[in-house]
Amino acid sequence: MKAYQTPVFRPTEKEEVRNMYRNLKIQYNITRDENTRLRTQAKQNDVDLQRKEKEIENLTRSLQQQVNFLHAGGHAPVSQKTNYLESFLVQQLKRQNRELKLEGQMKDRQIEELKKNVKMSKHRENDNEVQVYADECMRLR
Repeated sequence: MKAYQTPVFRPTEKEEVRNMYRNLKIQYNITRDENTRLRTQAKQNDVDLQRKEKEIENLTRSLQQQVNFLHAGGHAPVSQKTNYLESFLVQQLKRQNRELKLEGQMKDRQIEELKKNVKMSKHRENDNEVQVYADECMRLR
């Protein structure tokens, strides 16, 4: 009966594999942390976007009430200049709203890219482990 021999790694190979594994783990953790940070930022942007949309709704509603009051024959103390400023504010808020939406979409794309990178890192790590195993099997034959 043949005695079972434990595989013998050369110290350099073993250390190389450990270093590669450690580096991949560090890269994975960094990518995961960046992903978490970007998700948090995207959620905050969504909250800001919703707040701005509510502000726009409230301003539009108050402007519409003033216009309705004037059309009904009421004498409003609001001057033409004030209406222009409110209209300008509404336009500025709409512009900010669009910019925040675009920024949110960009952050979502970045998150998707980071997810792909994490998956690819895991895939590479598994490939490296399989390759080391195959090399060791070939060496033992």
